[in-house]
Amino acid sequence: MKLEPVKLNRIRRSAINDGIKETCELRKWKLHAANIRTNHVHVVVGTRCDPEIVLRALKANSTRKMREAGCWTSTQTPWAQKGSKRWLWTDNQLQAAIAYVRDGQGAPL
Repeated sequence: MKLEPVKLNRIRRSAINDGIKETCELRKWKLHAANIRTNHVHVVVGTRCDPEIVLRALKANSTRKMREAGCWTSTQTPWAQKGSKRWLWTDNQLQAAIAYVRDGQGAPL
């Protein structure tokens, strides 16, 4: 990372959530689950796209939404350079990932 770790406060989390939803709607991706925490984001998306494309699009649109909301003014990206891009091949894997994102991240913020 080029910056100090970014704290995702309530306003940033809301903007990120909007960016994720908008990206999935525009690209016709199925958003199964999203959980934006104070220092990281989990998302489960159904698509046949390369996961790298999904990750880049979600990061880009979430950053744009934060800038539009005035809660990210840096020209640098707020995101770590990489991110998990795991394929889920079975319904059991999908359901486990959804449960982890929704229920396995601690108390709601």
